[in-house]
Amino acid sequence: NVQYIRWLYACFFAIDADFRMKRKDVSSNHVDLSLNNGCVYFIEETAYKKWLGKCKNEVQEVHLITI
Repeated sequence: NVQYIRWLYACFFAIDADFRMKRKDVSSNHVDLSLNNGCVYFIEETAYKKWLGKCKNEVQEVHLITI
């Protein structure tokens, strides 16, 4: 039946891009704006960096796993 093998003749296109590495070359956020600043599951960058600054002196708990 043609319907079951139709996928054999389909053409799939994909683009693999590393946008993080491209963003490293940005001169400033004012000149080269972010496409996803604060949208969907991304958070606003300056607020996140401010929060990280508050947490930098906190000591992380050590979790030991014993078997």
